[in-house]
Amino acid sequence: PSNRENSQASKNYQELQLLDGARMRHLAALVSLAQKDGSINPALDTKKAVFFAFFTSFSLLNMVSSMEGAWELLGLEEEDFIQFCFDMLSSALKI
Repeated sequence: PSNRENSQASKNYQELQLLDGARMRHLAALVSLAQKDGSINPALDTKKAVFFAFFTSFSLLNMVSSMEGAWELLGLEEEDFIQFCFDMLSSALKI
């Protein structure tokens, strides 16, 4: 449904909300483990780090999927750019 009231009443919407919550809790557990082993900066707020990583990745991949044919005009290789972005994300989370 295109309007919020109908979509929130939908059984599928409710199921998606539960799955989204489970996914974010799983990501938070992974970030917490990575903070303990030093892979991710332990001083970072876990919840903020999870949302930052998720939304950054999701936005990047969403945008890349809509740029078909634009890479030549930009003078970039798609795979190299994606790797660069994930390296930047990784650097932001490290000590």
